[in-house]
Amino acid sequence: DLEQAFDHASKNDHIKGVHLRSNFSSTFSAGLVLFDMHERCAKRHQPIIDKFVFDTINRGAIAPLRCSKLVACSLDGHAIGAGIVIALACDYIAIGA
Repeated sequence: DLEQAFDHASKNDHIKGVHLRSNFSSTFSAGLVLFDMHERCAKRHQPIIDKFVFDTINRGAIAPLRCSKLVACSLDGHAIGAGIVIALACDYIAIGA
């Protein structure tokens, strides 16, 4: 959970900064599986959708802004969805080819 990771970094004096990068070589994403969300929408799982969209994503997206340490992210390719929001909340952004 991004929020917990940034809270931990803020409270730990041994951590000097945070560096975010994607596990994918060409995409920086918050990790939403669009097919899964589409299925939940089709089945009208509104409470789950609302919690994820209005709570989980929002808290994760602003977590870099609340972190007391410097936050950098590395982008190499596309930044999509909430991934671009998280990247823009970082103090530094490194962009690759």
